[in-house]
Amino acid sequence: MKYGFSALIAFVALSHSATSATIRLQQNDWNPAGSLDIVFTTTAGSTGAITQDELAAFSAVFTLPGLNTTSWIIRDIAPGGFLFTSADDFLFFFGNAEYSLVYSASAGESLGTVFDVQLLFPVAATTARVTVVPEPATSALLGLASIALVLTQRRCSSCRSARPR
Repeated sequence: MKYGFSALIAFVALSHSATSATIRLQQNDWNPAGSLDIVFTTTAGSTGAITQDELAAFSAVFTLPGLNTTSWIIRDIAPGGFLFTSADDFLFFFGNAEYSLVYSASAGESLGTVFDVQLLFPVAATTARVTVVPEPATSALLGLASIALVLTQRRCSSCRSARPR
């Protein structure tokens, strides 16, 4: 069991230092209504801000008032329109044939606006912060590590109680 636990720790460490990472952001507090879901994957283990050049995949979906949706993909990001350091420090600017999104955060303050491209009129706006949603694989790895730790502790305590004194 001792070796199994060590192997699990090594697996978690290697998975954490892998060359790509997926980040999911959500924001559901838009005025007059709406929600935003952004998912992006980086190509390299970034040591700071993630730039547009480091994106392997990107998608964003905004639910408009009336439950219609619009979406953006990696080619819809404006040149220089993606910089992500944390949920409190980012800049997004992307647009498709119908809508553009401008969203930024700095020092805990944020401002986001979705514009109708044809009318150049804001459709929805927010000053609320985004929420980082844990990636399912990360949650699963942490869960496995916790289970292994509990099992190791139980095994060690049963070994101690079985020894003659």
